[in-house]
Amino acid sequence: MARPGVAGATVIVFIASWNDFLFGSTLNRSTRSETLPVLLSKLPTIGFLGGQMAASVLMCLPVVLVVAALLRWLSARST
Repeated sequence: MARPGVAGATVIVFIASWNDFLFGSTLNRSTRSETLPVLLSKLPTIGFLGGQMAASVLMCLPVVLVVAALLRWLSARST
């Protein structure tokens, strides 16, 4: 009975950790372990944010895929 709640909490924690900018930018001293949002902020601006916008869309794809898979799993379990 707890599986839907655990799956929902997993989605929230995954999204929060994926988008963790503050921790990655202030506490991280190594360039080898930077998070994606920190790397995205360091991209040079090309035109009207063209490169950053394309990179941000690509960065969001894993989150969308994980959430879609878990939502499909949750909806199959609830019926």
